[in-house]
Amino acid sequence: MSISLVLTLGHNSSAIVVNDGLIQCGYEEERLSGKKSDSSFPIQAIQECVKRCNTKHFDSLCVGHWFINHELPEQENKYWQPSELAKLGISYDTVYSIDKHFSHHDSHVEAAICFAGKEFTKNCYALVADGFGSSGEVLSIYSIESGDYRLTDRFFGFEKSLGLLYQYATAYIGMKMHNHEYKMLAYEVHVHDLDSYVDVEAIYQRAHDYSTQLLRNMFLGDVKGFTDPVINLEALPEVRAYHDKIFSQLLEEVTGGEELVDYEIRCIISYYVQAVVELTILGLVSVIQPKNLLLCGGLFYNVKLNNLITQLVSTHDGKVCVMPLAGDQGAGLGVYNRYMGDLVWPDNLFWGLRDLTPKTTKGVVVVNNSEDAFKAICKELDRVGFVNFVRGAMEFGPRALCNTTTLALPTKEVAAKINMVNERTNEMPFALVVTNDQAEDLFEGCSEVHKSLEYMICTRDFKPGKHESVLGGAHYYPLVDTFTCRPQITSDPLMCSLLEKYGPLINTSFNFHGVPIVLTDEQILFSHNSQQQHAADIKGVKTVILKGNENE
Repeated sequence: MSISLVLTLGHNSSAIVVNDGLIQCGYEEERLSGKKSDSSFPIQAIQECVKRCNTKHFDSLCVGHWFINHELPEQENKYWQPSELAKLGISYDTVYSIDKHFSHHDSHVEAAICFAGKEFTKNCYALVADGFGSSGEVLSIYSIESGDYRLTDRFFGFEKSLGLLYQYATAYIGMKMHNHEYKMLAYEVHVHDLDSYVDVEAIYQRAHDYSTQLLRNMFLGDVKGFTDPVINLEALPEVRAYHDKIFSQLLEEVTGGEELVDYEIRCIISYYVQAVVELTILGLVSVIQPKNLLLCGGLFYNVKLNNLITQLVSTHDGKVCVMPLAGDQGAGLGVYNRYMGDLVWPDNLFWGLRDLTPKTTKGVVVVNNSEDAFKAICKELDRVGFVNFVRGAMEFGPRALCNTTTLALPTKEVAAKINMVNERTNEMPFALVVTNDQAEDLFEGCSEVHKSLEYMICTRDFKPGKHESVLGGAHYYPLVDTFTCRPQITSDPLMCSLLEKYGPLINTSFNFHGVPIVLTDEQILFSHNSQQQHAADIKGVKTVILKGNENE
């Protein structure tokens, strides 16, 4: 028997225990520290893993990271603190990590192949794109034959990084880097509301020109292929200033120098950046012309981009699979599989074992079985239209998948109530949880996506008119006059019973604004009580908790 502690360092750091290829438990540091997107060395996540697996000795320590030149730093820093393991009495026989023959991007694709499975990876390509990897790589292309992958192209240069472009644009428009990038999709669709005084065609043309230049530099420039240039992290501020200058010039050109409010700036910059990303990636996919395509790396948390890629690949009768842990959270698992070769991808992401024994308080309903949970949830859906629901193990990764969730009737009015009690703004669309039959009825092209529609990682277009009954979970794109949704298709018995009774439901994470998805009893009560304080116009908020640790 072999047991490994798997760490992923950096943005949204995490710890996972793998026992003979099977994931035993896993936590992101943010869930225990309470700091969204926490990038600190995941000591609290490690402590929780040690407690859950009841051992302090591991056969191996597998570490995924993005440190330039591939090596774990000799001097400890915010991200890497092995002395903290020693203080806790944690020991291990061997350390496996990134090296010059196995890069950060390689670790992404290694884990993604395990997720996709052998049936998908018999003949496909993979794209990895993020901020940058351990050799300064910003985008990698692989061909895969029966699970064995081969690097075909790799591109370097921070100024070519679509991940950094997105990151710095987020900061430019006054939102938090590594945290609010997803909100840009909510703003970019509203650029057309400004077209009476903003030249939207000029924004798109600037994006097209930039993307064309980027693609030419990738395939014709001196950084194409396997060159491994010296990468200087001190150049990052210069790259950020380079993008800031582009953004400022863009605003000046398309508005004639008119003074803009924050909302208008966010719409313009978000539209521009999304257009650059879409044009560049779709251009690459058009060159590759894959039969099937596997997507991994932080850029592919962009659910609209994933939809467009899927539409393009499906024109050649191909399918797309998106790694649900598209960011770095799952990269350490790639290191594990590189050296152990026995990782078995589980049927779900419920890796955060927890013991739900909350104290009763106003509005908290504790039940002991699924039948009572069904009744309690139905009561609240009928009464106010939404309810918090917590059960079993917590989700690993960014999505609430109906174990730590707020369920709601899919109307705009109820969606606004959820945002109000959580102090969230209304620009972000909600997602729907649906059965497979409901998905086939509502959406175009479900069969074009392999596995990923279970994880809200790819949008699908509504079939004509089908959005009308679920407007609270639909997102409108005026340019193409299309409504989309990023669904979670579920076969969970309790959820299916609810969906058969009510039809598709909104599923959003149960957490108050500014804090991570809830894990502990204390966090559950904090978010619940915070909601209660903002529910003046609602007859109380209810949280239903199904006691125990295992999913029923």
